[in-house]
Amino acid sequence: TSTSQTINWNRSWNVHHTRMQLRRASRECSRRGLKLASRWASEQLMGLAATPAQTDNNTRSMIVDDGHFALEECCQPNDTELYAMSLFDLGEYSRAAHALSTPSTSSAAHNAATASPSSDGSLLQLNPPRTNLTPLGIYLRAFSLYLEGERRKEEQVTELRDPLERSSVRNANLPRLEAELRLADSWGKLDAFGLYVYGVVLKSLRGTTHAPPLPPGGTRRRPFQQA
Repeated sequence: TSTSQTINWNRSWNVHHTRMQLRRASRECSRRGLKLASRWASEQLMGLAATPAQTDNNTRSMIVDDGHFALEECCQPNDTELYAMSLFDLGEYSRAAHALSTPSTSSAAHNAATASPSSDGSLLQLNPPRTNLTPLGIYLRAFSLYLEGERRKEEQVTELRDPLERSSVRNANLPRLEAELRLADSWGKLDAFGLYVYGVVLKSLRGTTHAPPLPPGGTRRRPFQQA
C-alpha cells in the first residue's frame, strides 16, 4: 500500500465528519454481513452529540478526501453478486460461493452447486472466481467460503471425542482462500473489506505450515471499520 493511501491522523477533530464516517461504516459493514462491526459503528455514533448539517467547503473536502471509502460505497453489485448476497443473508454460504465462481461448461454444474463437501470439509468442486467480480463480489465469495469452512469445521469437531483430534481440525478452505486472495491482492482488486477477509484467513493459518504476513492496508483504508 502506498503512503498516499494512509490516513491523516493529524487532521483536526470534527464531530460532523466523524458522525458521517461512522454512519457510512455502519451501512457498509451491514451490507457485507459484518453485523458486529456494524453494531459497533452504530454504538459509537450514538455516543456522539448530534450536530447540524454542514455544507461548507471544508466539510465537502473532508467528505471526498477518503477515496477508498467512496470507492467501496459506490461499488454496486451486478446481478450475480446481488443473487449471491441474498444467499449469503440466508446463511447459504456454499451456494453463494458457487454463484460467484466460474460456471461449469458441462451438465455437472448443477451437481457441483449442490454437492456435499469432501471428507475434509473443503469444496473441491468449486471453480475459480468469476472474472467480472467487483471488489464486493470478491469479498463476498471469500467470506462465504471462509464461513462455510468454519461451519464444516464445527460439525467435524462435534463428531470427535478425542481432544487432540478436535484441536487439530482446521478450516479446509483456508489454503484455497489464501492463494486466491493473494492473487487478487497482487492485482489490486481487494478493497478494505477484501483485505479484512485476507487478514482473517492469514491469521487463521498461523500455527500451520503456511502463514504469510498479514496485509497492512485494510486498517489504513478504513479506520472506522472495527470488524
